[in-house]
Amino acid sequence: MRAFSRKLLRAKQIARSPEAQAGYSAVPDQSGGLILITQQGPETSQMTDLDSRTGMPLWSFSFTPLNPNGTQPAIADDGTIYFWRLEGSFSVLSSLTPRASLVALDSLSGTPVAS
Repeated sequence: MRAFSRKLLRAKQIARSPEAQAGYSAVPDQSGGLILITQQGPETSQMTDLDSRTGMPLWSFSFTPLNPNGTQPAIADDGTIYFWRLEGSFSVLSSLTPRASLVALDSLSGTPVAS
């Protein structure tokens, strides 16, 4: 993932992050950076907030996505990040019944917000 300055005629690279890889999506955060969602395996994704100036990770949050093809978070006016995740397992060996849950993260720290 690379970030460029806003000047279109003389754009220059201002940051580069090693976090980006195949199987990712990104949305802007409210601080000028990017929230990058990467697949870490068949059942695990990671949401990482990248600093707008350096491209370095500010925080990360791992989760099992509801949709294995990716997660698209929604960002509220106050910066809270909302997305769906899967809890439990579809495995016959698991005693947990799978269910979807809505997650709300604080955009500054990446910690879950009590609902």
